[in-house]
Amino acid sequence: MTENIPFIQVIKVPIVADLVLSPTVLYDENGTSICFETEDEQFGRITIQKMDGIRICRGEIPPYHDPRENWEDFEVGTWVYRVENSRWLMERYQYEKKTLWPII
Repeated sequence: MTENIPFIQVIKVPIVADLVLSPTVLYDENGTSICFETEDEQFGRITIQKMDGIRICRGEIPPYHDPRENWEDFEVGTWVYRVENSRWLMERYQYEKKTLWPII
C-alpha cells in the first residue's frame, strides 16, 4: 500500500502577514479567527468556519510539501494553506476516538 504524502493547497489571501510576529488565534461557536499584523504595520484577520486543526509555522519554509515546482512560482498572498493527507490530523483523530468516545 502506498502511503499518502502530506501536501499543501494554497489559499490565496490578499493580505501579507508579517513573517516574524506571531498571530493571535481566537475561536468560538461562530468560527476561528487568525488575527495578525501585516508587513506594512496594519492589522488583518482571516476567519474560518469549521476549522478542525491549526498548525502555525513562522518563516520562509512551509511545514509541509509545497507542490509548486519551485519558489519562483510563489505569489504574494499565498501564505495560508489547507493541508491534505495530514498524518498529524489523523493521529489526533485516533487519539480523540480512543480517549473521548468512551466518555461521550
